[in-house]
Amino acid sequence: MYGAFLVPPDDTGAHLGAPFRHKDGFSTACGHGTIALGAWAVATGLVPAPGDGTTDVVNAPCPAGTQDFQRAPSL
Repeated sequence: MYGAFLVPPDDTGAHLGAPFRHKDGFSTACGHGTIALGAWAVATGLVPAPGDGTTDVVNAPCPAGTQDFQRAPSL
């Protein structure tokens, strides 16, 4: 199981920071956690989304490179 701590972003243009943690300590990244966190940020109004529902939400630096999450309307 993963958890995330919401912290101020350390990357220009990012909406938030979120170090991920699991039972063995901090993690380098968490794909499903990033998706959930991005959906939560839009749903709670932390990150505004235009009427079409598409917005860049999370810009997260990690060892694999910067990860961007984009919410798109469902089909």
